[in-house]
Amino acid sequence: MKELEIRDITQRIVAEVEAKQNEPQELWVSLRGLVVTGKVFAPLGLLHDVIEFCLAVFDSLEPNASFDERQKRVAHAEALAILLNPKMGGMIRGLSAKDNVFLVKWGVFTGAGMNVWGQRANAFFKDPIAADAFAAELRQADHEEIIVSVWLYSLYSAIFTFAHGRIPAGVLGLASFGIGLAMANGGTKQ
Repeated sequence: MKELEIRDITQRIVAEVEAKQNEPQELWVSLRGLVVTGKVFAPLGLLHDVIEFCLAVFDSLEPNASFDERQKRVAHAEALAILLNPKMGGMIRGLSAKDNVFLVKWGVFTGAGMNVWGQRANAFFKDPIAADAFAAELRQADHEEIIVSVWLYSLYSAIFTFAHGRIPAGVLGLASFGIGLAMANGGTKQ
């Protein structure tokens, strides 16, 4: 991802939030369109699957959805998490030191809570220098597509947890992630 692309995306998000802050349904529709656009341009594979999960999480947050519809959407996001967790576990085991430094710096796997995440997100979207730094440091990582996938998956898992009060797929989600870690570890032994 180029600095200009990330800056453009963040500026569009900020503009949409500011323009529609008092119209939650319209804001949701507009921001959903940005996620759908990202999915269209993502190559098939892990990143595409992660964006599908992000879209499912986003859909579970629709302001005007009925309780039953919201429950169906939550279940769909959790089903996608169960499918993605083993892949994520396997991918994480193969990350380099540079990849891990990027993920730690940009807020993945921090236990600081949603308040800190919200402050970081606000600073990120309002500061074009932060968007440029994100893109520049991402290019320094060894596995850019995997890093973006892990970062987005972690971000949307945190959003899901904050919105719904539980991690995606609960204990089953954790177990499927552990299976991915174990399979990756077992595959590297000679």
